[in-house]
Parts: sequence; structure tokens; C-alpha cells
Amino acid sequence: MLRSTATCLKLKRRNSPYVQKFLEGCPLPETLVDDLAGANLKSSTPFFTTMPRYIVGRENRLSKLFFHHTLYPAGGARRPYRVVVVRGGRGVRNQPQVVLPSSQHAFAEAYCRVRQDPARRPFFYARPVALAPSRLSHGVNLNTGEGSERSVSFSEMTGCGKETTAESSCAAEDSVLAPLCGVIESHFAALLKPQTTDDGGAGGGGVRRTIREELTALLSAGHGGVMADEEAAENADVSSSSHRDLVGDMLRSVVSSPSSFFYVHA
Repeated sequence: MLRSTATCLKLKRRNSPYVQKFLEGCPLPETLVDDLAGANLKSSTPFFTTMPRYIVGRENRLSKLFFHHTLYPAGGARRPYRVVVVRGGRGVRNQPQVVLPSSQHAFAEAYCRVRQDPARRPFFYARPVALAPSRLSHGVNLNTGEGSERSVSFSEMTGCGKETTAESSCAAEDSVLAPLCGVIESHFAALLKPQTTDDGGAGGGGVRRTIREELTALLSAGHGGVMADEEAAENADVSSSSHRDLVGDMLRSVVSSPSSFFYVHA
């Protein structure tokens, strides 16, 4: 039956020692290892899993059937899999539409609650979710006058000042940039430690200024990510209290820019 169908349709059989198994939802080759390690590439049944499907209970060991289904395709074929990443597949589909609330803060909260595709989880260089609504700000037409009036009326009703409202609208600490801030802080602190010892214990302002200059040169070299602004640097030196705040502010300014090289385009 199959031979007659193949003869009628003239199906071409590839003379390959592998069975191509297509994986949709891998936007970058660097994420392929992580996707194979346990990413839910299919919402119903993932291709790969770390839990054994067939266990011989009497002998308490993995059966040969499990290894056969893991290494070889179904149907008894003896050719192993070869993974092929499909570009433009399930991983780049459009996100579901979100009903826009009246205020921008409510829109940001609603956008963060949208279900994200498991194949597009935020990786090390991915854009943070807290900054995602800024990309869609051009498509959101919000009346700033009504928003200001509503915020003022809400503060008058609750008896809270502007400081309380500002604290409630601030985004939480970014979990993606936090480890990167710690690595950069430790790196520059180790580089500046002998210099501080030679100078006889320089103040924190000088160390922060040196870190800002070095990090600005690092992020701006050949990419155009950070523009050196003396007034902004002075204000940041006065406002921030630790090196991690300084590094975090600079990295967030880099990530928020449209031409940032930290954003990985899928």
C-alpha cells in the first residue's frame, strides 16, 4: 500500500543516515542546548524529557524500550534523530491581543500577566519583561491629562502623597540584569582595588566616577549604546548609593534603547 502510494505520487526519499526531527520555537542556535535540556517546545507533549517513560519495576532499571524510543524514531527505524531548527516557526508567532486599560501602569501590569510562550523564555541577553511595554508605547494612545487627574484624585481620596504613588508604580528589581550587575561590580572593584590602595584610600565618589567612565567606554565602543552625559553622570553619582545601583541604571538605559545590542532579535 505504501509502495503503491509512493510510486503514484513519486515521493523522493532522501538517502540520509538520519531522521530529521524538526524543532519549532528555537529562535537562536545558542538556546538549542537549553531547549533540548527540558524546554516545553510543545504545549501538549515535549519532544525531549528528563523523566523516564518506561521503567522495569521488578528490576528497578530503565528498559531498553525507553532508550530505543529516545534514540530512534517510532516504527522500528534504526536511524537516529538529527535535530533541525526551523526558522519562523512557533517561536515567533504573534502575542495575543491585550485589552488596553485606562492608565499606563495598569497596561504594564496587564501586559506582564499575558501568558508567555515557553519556547521564548527570557534568556541572559533577553529584554526584561518590565521594559517590554516601552516597546509598544508607540501603539498605545493614552490621554496623559486624564491620567494625571485620576492620579491626583486618587491621592486626595486615599491621603497618600506623590512619593507613595511613585513607589507603588516602580518596577521590581530585574532578575535578568541582577547577576550581570554583580559580575560587573566585582570585576571593576577588583580592578580598582590596587589603585585605591596606592592613592591612600580614595573616596567613593572617585571610584564611582571611574566605574562610570570605564563602563560607558565599554558599552559605547562600536555599538552606540550609551552616550556620555556629564550632567546625568553627576546626578547619578549623587542619587545612587552603591556601585550596583550605578551599574544597574546604566545597563537598564542600554537595554531600553532601541539600538541596544543587548536585545536579541528572534
